[in-house]
Amino acid sequence: MSKKRDMRETEVAKIMKQMLEGVQFLHTNFIAHLDLKPNNVMFASKAADAPVQLVDFGMSHGVPRLTKIKGLVGTAHFVAPEVIHGEYDAAADVWSCGVILYYMMFGYPPFFDDKESKELSDFATSGRIFAKICKGFNPIQKEGLGPWFPANRVVSQDVRDLISKMLTKSVKDRITVREALDHPWFKTASDKTLDFTIHDALTKFSNQCKFRVLISQIMAHQLPTAEYKRVEAWFREFDENKDNKLSLPEFKKAMNSYKLGYSERDLECMFQSIDLDNSKEIDFEELLTAFAFQRLVATDERLYQTFRALDIDSDGFITKKELQDKILQLEEEETRTNNKARKLLGLEGNLKGNEEEKALPRVQVTRTETAVDWADIDLDGKINYEEFLAALHPDFNEPVIPRPVTPSKSDSESAYLKIAWVSHSNVVDLSTTSRGRFFFDSETETETETEQESGSDEEVAFDDEEDEKKAKVVDQNFEEDDDDVCEVQGMFNMF
Repeated sequence: MSKKRDMRETEVAKIMKQMLEGVQFLHTNFIAHLDLKPNNVMFASKAADAPVQLVDFGMSHGVPRLTKIKGLVGTAHFVAPEVIHGEYDAAADVWSCGVILYYMMFGYPPFFDDKESKELSDFATSGRIFAKICKGFNPIQKEGLGPWFPANRVVSQDVRDLISKMLTKSVKDRITVREALDHPWFKTASDKTLDFTIHDALTKFSNQCKFRVLISQIMAHQLPTAEYKRVEAWFREFDENKDNKLSLPEFKKAMNSYKLGYSERDLECMFQSIDLDNSKEIDFEELLTAFAFQRLVATDERLYQTFRALDIDSDGFITKKELQDKILQLEEEETRTNNKARKLLGLEGNLKGNEEEKALPRVQVTRTETAVDWADIDLDGKINYEEFLAALHPDFNEPVIPRPVTPSKSDSESAYLKIAWVSHSNVVDLSTTSRGRFFFDSETETETETEQESGSDEEVAFDDEEDEKKAKVVDQNFEEDDDDVCEVQGMFNMF
């Protein structure tokens, strides 16, 4: 793809959509590519309509949820800030895709070194590029070349918005691959597709856990306006009689219009899961609750941030009183925003009328007692972070050994994101096994394989702290004389 020149925006959108769909397939199977760049995006043939293929999985790695990888990998201009900092997951691929999209639209990467030497392996050059990446991308139009949009190149507002969201430095605020595929930039008048996030809200939400429903209702009040309007537009499209409710026939007609192949029984089960009050109808607030849940659990960082926001006194627990205080706080914010009295976190009007008013889920303070009981595994009357994950995280595993003390906000964020007893988080640190390495465009696949064969590392999996102290990594034959490949520790010490 790096040989493509002067592509139209519609052509770029077609390529980027296929690329993101490939990355989404990897992420669905808990695999991160970790070296996405134009040279690793190929066309199946020379035909004009040839499909896009992702290649070179030499740095890819399995990354289950609640897991972080350590080790510097990737290609200088395309690595994410968190990769440079040394702790990352599959979200790094989204950043790389954002850099590639910028590259296709403007012909050069947003992060480069003005004094760049001919040898990309020059550590000083890489260090200067890394420093710019760590400062982040500034989504403004500006004269000159740099990590911003060039003023002399006219592109659509939608593609600028997508690039800005993909190049968001904070992982919790960066959009996921699914959310990127749902972006309006990819939409055409003839393209009848269902947004991925709305699809998941309709097909994957379960109302069995009352705590999950309560948290989702609270988070629905904090949805970005653009996300809110996207759900509202979908709801209005299929609300044929404009009564602000979807009946079962309307719901089935909406889902069947996308030809997704769901059976009648499947659609009825989906409908029942979203119908929170068993009214035989889905109102907009219920759909918004399901959507808010899918957006919340899309990344571990959003779950962590939500727990911190609800843990008002920073003691590592969410109490019933803290949930009640949060609901009352939202009520006050809604009252100030809409300039009229409302019932507790509810909206008495409908979707018609003042466009600035939002129909939001009704949350009752009295429901917090029951909701907390649903998630309170150890029956201590409050929710720790492990219990919070058990109720909300889609890939959470129950503890098999006694749980540790829940970390408080004073601890590092990684203490929240990597609970020791979650089975799939007990992975080997890359920096002690496969020696996370930094590769450059100048390297070939053959050279990479030869260098990897030159060293032998014995991987040691640590089941607990005692075994970790006893374990030793045998690594006596690793070659360190190659200028283009360096150990992680050395790279981090330099910058």
